[in-house]
Amino acid sequence: MMKKLLLLVIILISASCLDNEKIKDEIFPNIATKAKIEDLDLPNGSIIKKIGNSKIKITLPKGYEIWRVNKDHKLQITSEAYYTCECSSGTNGCNVFYVKGVYGCSHSKCTGSCIGTFNNSFTHEDLYKKLFIVNKNAKLEVATERDFENLKYIPEGLVLNMRKELRDFAIDLYGDNFLTSVKQVDRSFRDVLENINDIVYVKMKIYGYKFIYGVNINYLNSDLIRAYPSITVSKDYSCRCESGKTGCQPFSDWGVQYCKAKDCTKCSMNLN
Repeated sequence: MMKKLLLLVIILISASCLDNEKIKDEIFPNIATKAKIEDLDLPNGSIIKKIGNSKIKITLPKGYEIWRVNKDHKLQITSEAYYTCECSSGTNGCNVFYVKGVYGCSHSKCTGSCIGTFNNSFTHEDLYKKLFIVNKNAKLEVATERDFENLKYIPEGLVLNMRKELRDFAIDLYGDNFLTSVKQVDRSFRDVLENINDIVYVKMKIYGYKFIYGVNINYLNSDLIRAYPSITVSKDYSCRCESGKTGCQPFSDWGVQYCKAKDCTKCSMNLN
């Protein structure tokens, strides 16, 4: 009789452990939906694989890429990344957690600082300057009002690493005059040239980000010249530094109007 009771207790304990594991799996979703890691938005359908208590592997859906700018300012592209929580002192604690759509780091038993990094090299501050998720399915095109309500403004790091795409687009717009046209847009923004009144500003989007683009009507291909003035917007926008040192100033590069961060770690743009 005692053996049967002991066996029943063992079965109940085993069943309880299994239920707890199932609950943990439900709390920590393996498929991301409207989720983010710190302030980095994850595409729906991203696969999140937990590796131990302090690391996860992120695999993005087809068509999405992670763009990283390394220390030499060169672009690295991948569809996978690792996010690790590390404790600055002690050997225990600093575990990955998930709460209300956000993956992050919990101190647990860590007595020092609990810091999350991507691939052991990119910290929280780097999220705004050096690490980006792009949707290669979303090509460069005119944005709708709904796009401008839902998409984020393109950050400086992406603009500086998309010059091939912007160059190809400028060739489509201006043909052989693309360099002259783009330079006039950028220089007029800095008030170097006067009396350039034939530049209009259009709401555009690329790779899941929105931006304001300056179009030089003087050199625009004749078959496009009627289209752009009908969808123009004001160039009036502002830049605000939300964290870090001073900086975050309006700028123009390859016709794209954006905010140049300088020493600002989180630089945001707003259309006035």
